[in-house]
Amino acid sequence: NSLRRMILPLVLLSFMVLNLAQYIQQLIWVYPAGPVTPRTYFENFFSFSKGTTFMIPKDEILGKQSYTTDFESNKPLFLPFGFKSSSVAHSGKSALVLDSVSQGKPLFIRSMTDYRETRPLILKIGGWYRAESNDSSLLIDVSIGNYKAKYSSTHHDLMPGLITGKWKYAEMVVYLPVVRSVSDSLFISCQNLSKGKVLLDDLDVEFLKMRGPVYHDWILKAEDPIDSVLVYRTNLETPPEAPWGNPASVSTQQAFSGKKSSCIQPSSPYSLVFEKETDFSKKDGYIRVCSRILGENSSEVKLVFDFTASGKTVFYKTYPVAINDSESRWSLSEMFRELPVARLKAQKVKIYYWYTHGNNPVYIDDMQVDMVTYKPAKLARQAAFPPNENAVSLLQRCCDFENPCLPESGVTQSVPDAYSGSKACMINAEHPFSFSYLLPLSVLKTSKEAFVYISAKVNSDQYTTGTTLVADFRHGGRSVSYKPAYLHEHTIKGEWNNFDFGVKVPGNVSADDSVLVYFYLAKPDEEVMIDDFCVSIKKPLVKKAEMNK
Repeated sequence: NSLRRMILPLVLLSFMVLNLAQYIQQLIWVYPAGPVTPRTYFENFFSFSKGTTFMIPKDEILGKQSYTTDFESNKPLFLPFGFKSSSVAHSGKSALVLDSVSQGKPLFIRSMTDYRETRPLILKIGGWYRAESNDSSLLIDVSIGNYKAKYSSTHHDLMPGLITGKWKYAEMVVYLPVVRSVSDSLFISCQNLSKGKVLLDDLDVEFLKMRGPVYHDWILKAEDPIDSVLVYRTNLETPPEAPWGNPASVSTQQAFSGKKSSCIQPSSPYSLVFEKETDFSKKDGYIRVCSRILGENSSEVKLVFDFTASGKTVFYKTYPVAINDSESRWSLSEMFRELPVARLKAQKVKIYYWYTHGNNPVYIDDMQVDMVTYKPAKLARQAAFPPNENAVSLLQRCCDFENPCLPESGVTQSVPDAYSGSKACMINAEHPFSFSYLLPLSVLKTSKEAFVYISAKVNSDQYTTGTTLVADFRHGGRSVSYKPAYLHEHTIKGEWNNFDFGVKVPGNVSADDSVLVYFYLAKPDEEVMIDDFCVSIKKPLVKKAEMNK
């Protein structure tokens, strides 16, 4: 009995200690992200370090492709150039230094052509890290697009799980977004925002093909505005069926795959036709057309998008198609067309290749049309600017474009859906600059606390606008301070959007200088309307008490 009285409290105390320890483990979460399994439970039984890994169900993995480097030698796709190296390594003799100098530099770049239609696709980035301090963050950035523009960018902070002065394995696991183009690439970079440097060694990048359509909520999801993709394709080996038409264009003279292709020439200029009826006003998106093409570059071919409603064309657009200078080499053609704005009420789209000039035939094979829908667009919060409720307007200019604005600039035309009146300022590929204001700063005795306030109504026909508002402070006709404001995520496609922007007058300008304000459009396929465009120079009111003082 006495032995039992001694053992029982010890057992109960042991369970209490275990319970407390596991509560602490759960509080800091020492397990991989995701549900705790028997394996992860026992693997982390004695751990009191924050988990830095993700649980990926192995039975859902269909295929894996891995790329690794220990930074001892150059490996394909990895770009350690421009980074410092350290002799303190996890393995071998060399490790990479992540510091302020290496911010944003691409560490890994890979073409995504072969993964364009793979979903779900998981990217796993694992490596060994040694941090000098953990005061801020170490962001792993995954972006997809091209060098000029990236449409998806996802970050993950590794720093909370690292241990100062010790090597620790950490990883980022993310579902990749829909890859839009065969020309898109994946970019991996790091941003060390801490006061000390971080060492990186034994980096591993894995692409995991997963069973669909399950997406686990503990795995990161990349930024992706695309909601769904419907793919229609034909290799012409069987008679065309809806939504494909014009079987008379099918020929057996040439083929990229199989024995048949669509032949266009002066006597029969129209190719196989894709025709699909749907209500484009309910969902927004874009169309991607991809084909293999063979011909001479002396032949001129256009890809036609014809959107109709009640049998009448409401939007018509053609794109020139590039053809290789070779009679035996097939080229890959890829074109994109944003869906028309809802006010056009398009109900059907017809897509085909049109032979417009030349003597020799052009062959088209393996035609594919992707109907892509966007998620509902969301407006981002605009950048804060000095409040104007306690400010006095020293100079103001406004134009609603119903009458000529002075000085005359830009293109003004009548539109059926102007925000006010019947006219608006138009900017597009042919006329990328809007009406502009050139306001003198002579109304200012000093630039201290002064600001330029700009308001306008903006309407774009693109889901993601490429419009930029510019406030260019000038001295003697030359720019001395250029202040751009990007309208990305500040517009809803096909709707009039309020845009307000304020910028402080820089201290290096004087009353003899001026400010030039205008909108600029960089995207070649976009058309934007500007209405009720106002610019004013303001300064906060000076209170009487401050004046007396």
